[in-house]
Amino acid sequence: MTRRARNSLLSSLAAALIAATSLHAADRALTGNWEFKMTTDGHTTTATQCVTKEMAAASNGDTSEAVSLDERERRPLASFQGERVHALAGIGNPQRFFGELQGQGMEVVEHPFPDHHPLTAAEVTFADALPVLMTEKDAVKCRAFANPRLWYVPVSAQLAPHDAQELLTRVLAKVRGAARAGGA
Repeated sequence: MTRRARNSLLSSLAAALIAATSLHAADRALTGNWEFKMTTDGHTTTATQCVTKEMAAASNGDTSEAVSLDERERRPLASFQGERVHALAGIGNPQRFFGELQGQGMEVVEHPFPDHHPLTAAEVTFADALPVLMTEKDAVKCRAFANPRLWYVPVSAQLAPHDAQELLTRVLAKVRGAARAGGA
C-alpha cells in the first residue's frame, strides 16, 4: 500500500469514526484535533482530523423530529405527544420503533409488516384522520403516494466511543493484513 493510499484511507477512517461516534452536547470537550496513526510494514501514517463544534452538534444522533414524506415540513416529535397515531414499520424489529414512539408519549396504533415489505397506498391509508408515522426505510417505499398525513422518523446510528475504537482496531487489522499480503 502506498503512503498516499494509507494517508487517504486513514483520513477517511478517522472522519467516518468521528462522524459515527456519539458526541452529545455534554461531550463538547471532545472537539479539537484527534490524531489517528496507522503503521503498515514499518511505515507510520498519521492523520489529524479536526472536530468542530458544528460537527459535534451534527453527530448528536438526535431523532426528535418527524419529516413529511414530501420533505416540505419538519415537526418536533414531541408535538405528537398525547396524540393517537398510526405507526407502521416493515423492519426486522417493528416493536422497537413502536416502543420509541410510545416512549415519546404517543398512543400508538401498531401496524407491523415483514422486513422489506413493499408497502402499498392501501396499506398506509386508514379510515380516520390520524397522522401516520413510519421508519425512514419504509418512507422510501411510500414517496410515490405521499400525502400530508404521512411522516417518517429519521434515525441515525451512533457508535459509543468504545465501540468506535473497537471498530477502528478491527478495520486497521484488516488493512494491515491486506498490506502484508500485497507486499506494499
